[in-house]
Amino acid sequence: MPKEFSQFVLYNKQNDIYIADRRDKEIISFVNTKNKNASNFHEVTINTTGESDWKLFMRIPETLYTENLKQESEIYILKIGFIVFTTLFLIIFMIYRTKKLLSNANSGTKEFEDVVHDLINNISLLVEQSSKNKDILYTTNESIENSFLMTNKNSERLQITYKVLAELVTSLKNVMSKINANSAKQNDAVHAMNQLNGQAGEIIKVINFINKIANQTNLLALNAAIEAARAGQQGLGFSVVADEVKQLANKTKKSLIEISATTKLITQSISTIGSDLELNSQEISDVSEYTKELVEKADSTKNELTKTISASESLILNNHEVKENLETLLEGMEIITDYSEKNKKSSEDIQAVALKRFNV
Repeated sequence: MPKEFSQFVLYNKQNDIYIADRRDKEIISFVNTKNKNASNFHEVTINTTGESDWKLFMRIPETLYTENLKQESEIYILKIGFIVFTTLFLIIFMIYRTKKLLSNANSGTKEFEDVVHDLINNISLLVEQSSKNKDILYTTNESIENSFLMTNKNSERLQITYKVLAELVTSLKNVMSKINANSAKQNDAVHAMNQLNGQAGEIIKVINFINKIANQTNLLALNAAIEAARAGQQGLGFSVVADEVKQLANKTKKSLIEISATTKLITQSISTIGSDLELNSQEISDVSEYTKELVEKADSTKNELTKTISASESLILNNHEVKENLETLLEGMEIITDYSEKNKKSSEDIQAVALKRFNV
């Protein structure tokens, strides 16, 4: 609906008579001041014959032209208001001319013929205007019908969009659940790698301890060989044993060096894998957080879409009500047109009877 009502004025220059829309109290001052600024008022003059000078002024505020008339529904309401008001004006004018006809019936045949002819012309104008108004209403009804169909289609599309968005939200929630589960597994793997790295460190400690024992064994074998050499022939067997112990200590030390190098390499690899897993776990947590925000935004969008669907359904109901009112108005215009035709025929009959009477 427009924010402001259009303001109408009927004004008769000769007799200083006006008929104003009762909704506008300021219209009286408008008539008294005769301030008909072209930028504020749109004037439509009803062509008449005789001495009368009736004019129809439609006062349309500037804000209504610059803002509200952009909306198609407001244009329809303005047209309908103008149509109804024009029709009422023509009916009032017809009554006025009829009274004038009766009051001046004795003024003479010529004047009576002019008045009756004027009345017929005005009724013809009423019939023509009613027909035009009816055509405008039919066009308006067709436009509203098309708008009604488009609104229904948009409502159906909104329902489909809502369904797709709801499925998207469900899928995102499932993805977020899987990401959270995977993140938990990654954290467990990082914890296991850290434990494995600690155990590798313990192995290195054991290897270092065994290496110390091997060094001491090698030192003892060296001392035993020296003592065997001092003993001479009697220490020969002991020298052989000392030599075997020395070789065993050297082999043990060599193996420990290789094991230590391998263990350090494994420890380094475990540390690298642990760092990668920890970084991956952090990235998964970030993705989970982003997914959570996306789900929240999708839920918010779904809620807004629900409101839009509700507003669309309300608009459909309003359009349906407007359509019904317009159909009622069309029926009224049909009745007005029919009565206008009958009034035209009656006026022609009056003219014929009057001419016959005066000729007699």
